[in-house]
Amino acid sequence: MTAQDLYNDINTLSVQERIDLAYMLLLSVQGDSDEDTTLLWIEESERRYAEYCQHRHSIPAREVLNNLAARLADA
Repeated sequence: MTAQDLYNDINTLSVQERIDLAYMLLLSVQGDSDEDTTLLWIEESERRYAEYCQHRHSIPAREVLNNLAARLADA
């Protein structure tokens, strides 16, 4: 069965059945990425907070955006 054959068969399903199938397919390719992403963000926020507490501040957002705009203008 080709992807096109499968697509043709799927189009015979009701809208709700296609929505359910799309959701199941999405979950099958996402896996545990939501949990992994959450853990990574927790680690990153803890790192940033530790830097803040040590008075090692990051670059202000305005400066980052200005630098980015300048680089894009040069591209």
